[in-house]
Amino acid sequence: MAVFTDRVERRANTRDTEEYLSRGAEAVSEVERLPAETHLRERVMLGLRTAAGVDCGVIAQQLGIGVPEDVASALGRAVERGWLAREGDRFEPTEEGLLFADSMAVEVI
Repeated sequence: MAVFTDRVERRANTRDTEEYLSRGAEAVSEVERLPAETHLRERVMLGLRTAAGVDCGVIAQQLGIGVPEDVASALGRAVERGWLAREGDRFEPTEEGLLFADSMAVEVI
Protein backbone atom coordinates (compact mmCIF):
# COMPACT_ATOMS: atom_id res chain seq x y z
CA MET A 1 0.00 0.00 0.00
CA ALA A 2 1.44 3.37 -0.98
CA VAL A 3 1.04 5.93 1.77
CA PHE A 4 1.96 9.59 1.52
CA THR A 5 1.27 12.66 3.60
CA ASP A 6 0.12 15.95 2.11
CA ARG A 7 -0.01 18.74 4.70
CA VAL A 8 -2.45 17.38 7.31
CA GLU A 9 -4.04 14.61 5.30
CA ARG A 10 -2.74 11.09 4.79
CA ARG A 11 -4.04 9.05 1.88
CA ALA A 12 -3.55 5.39 1.09
CA ASN A 13 -4.04 3.96 -2.36
CA THR A 14 -6.10 0.85 -2.95
CA ARG A 15 -4.34 -2.47 -2.42
CA ASP A 16 -5.95 -3.87 -5.54
CA THR A 17 -3.38 -3.68 -8.35
CA GLU A 18 -5.92 -3.73 -11.18
CA GLU A 19 -7.97 -0.96 -9.58
CA TYR A 20 -4.83 1.08 -8.99
CA LEU A 21 -3.70 0.70 -12.60
CA SER A 22 -7.12 1.63 -13.95
CA ARG A 23 -7.78 4.59 -11.62
CA GLY A 24 -4.25 5.92 -11.14
CA ALA A 25 -4.12 8.94 -8.83
CA GLU A 26 -7.81 8.53 -8.02
CA ALA A 27 -7.30 5.05 -6.54
CA VAL A 28 -7.41 6.35 -2.96
CA SER A 29 -9.02 3.91 -0.55
CA GLU A 30 -8.40 5.69 2.77
CA VAL A 31 -8.09 9.32 3.87
CA GLU A 32 -7.06 10.30 7.37
CA ARG A 33 -6.99 13.90 8.61
CA LEU A 34 -3.97 14.45 10.84
CA PRO A 35 -3.86 16.95 13.68
CA ALA A 36 -1.06 19.47 13.11
CA GLU A 37 0.92 18.13 16.08
CA THR A 38 0.80 14.56 14.74
CA HIS A 39 1.93 15.81 11.36
CA LEU A 40 4.84 17.70 12.95
CA ARG A 41 5.92 14.63 14.93
CA GLU A 42 5.85 12.44 11.83
CA ARG A 43 7.81 14.93 9.74
CA VAL A 44 10.43 15.27 12.48
CA MET A 45 10.65 11.50 12.90
CA LEU A 46 11.06 10.94 9.17
CA GLY A 47 13.54 13.80 8.80
CA LEU A 48 15.75 12.35 11.52
CA ARG A 49 16.05 9.17 9.45
CA THR A 50 17.85 11.07 6.67
CA ALA A 51 21.35 12.49 6.51
CA ALA A 52 19.82 15.90 5.69
CA GLY A 53 18.01 15.98 9.03
CA VAL A 54 15.11 18.28 9.82
CA ASP A 55 14.41 21.94 10.53
CA CYS A 56 11.83 21.92 13.32
CA GLY A 57 11.34 25.68 13.16
CA VAL A 58 10.35 25.55 9.49
CA ILE A 59 7.94 22.67 10.06
CA ALA A 60 6.35 24.35 13.09
CA GLN A 61 5.96 27.60 11.15
CA GLN A 62 4.40 25.82 8.16
CA LEU A 63 1.87 24.13 10.45
CA GLY A 64 1.24 27.19 12.60
CA ILE A 65 2.12 25.49 15.89
CA GLY A 66 5.02 25.33 18.31
CA VAL A 67 7.31 22.34 18.75
CA PRO A 68 5.83 20.22 21.58
CA GLU A 69 7.94 20.25 24.73
CA ASP A 70 8.42 16.47 24.74
CA VAL A 71 9.72 16.58 21.15
CA ALA A 72 12.12 19.40 22.03
CA SER A 73 13.31 17.42 25.07
CA ALA A 74 13.80 14.25 23.01
CA LEU A 75 15.85 16.18 20.46
CA GLY A 76 17.92 17.72 23.26
CA ARG A 77 18.66 14.28 24.71
CA ALA A 78 19.72 13.04 21.27
CA VAL A 79 22.10 16.02 20.95
CA GLU A 80 23.55 15.22 24.40
CA ARG A 81 24.08 11.58 23.37
CA GLY A 82 25.93 12.71 20.27
CA TRP A 83 23.25 11.36 17.92
CA LEU A 84 22.28 14.76 16.51
CA ALA A 85 24.14 17.92 15.58
CA ARG A 86 22.15 21.11 16.14
CA GLU A 87 22.35 24.43 14.37
CA GLY A 88 19.50 26.72 15.44
CA ASP A 89 16.27 24.79 14.84
CA ARG A 90 17.95 22.36 12.43
CA PHE A 91 18.90 18.88 13.62
CA GLU A 92 21.07 16.52 11.58
CA PRO A 93 21.94 12.97 12.58
CA THR A 94 25.58 12.22 13.19
CA GLU A 95 27.08 9.02 11.79
CA GLU A 96 26.38 7.38 15.14
CA GLY A 97 22.92 8.94 15.24
CA LEU A 98 21.93 7.30 11.96
CA LEU A 99 22.46 3.98 13.72
CA PHE A 100 19.99 5.04 16.41
CA ALA A 101 17.30 6.55 14.15
CA ASP A 102 14.70 4.06 15.40
CA SER A 103 15.39 4.97 19.03
CA MET A 104 15.06 8.67 18.25
CA ALA A 105 11.83 8.06 16.33
CA VAL A 106 10.25 6.30 19.32
CA GLU A 107 10.98 9.27 21.55
CA VAL A 108 9.62 11.83 19.04
CA ILE A 109 6.39 9.98 18.26
